[in-house]
Amino acid sequence: MTWIPLTKDHGKIAAAARFARWLAPSLAFAVWGALAAAIVETMTVLGDPLTAVAAAGFLALIWVPLALLASVVVRGLWRW
Repeated sequence: MTWIPLTKDHGKIAAAARFARWLAPSLAFAVWGALAAAIVETMTVLGDPLTAVAAAGFLALIWVPLALLASVVVRGLWRW
């Protein structure tokens, strides 16, 4: 029995899946980097737990997109 794709755009779906597999490690390490930065800032500067949560949210808001962009650029240049 042969497998028949459900859509004619299976090439686009496969390309999107490849890109998602390529992007996943960058996204994971960007999130872990933001978490590590929040922990370090909390341990060194901040003492209040509410302030620590606010700082973690702010760092995640700023750090994750920047780290993801930097990681994608570096990985893209490395692969090129």
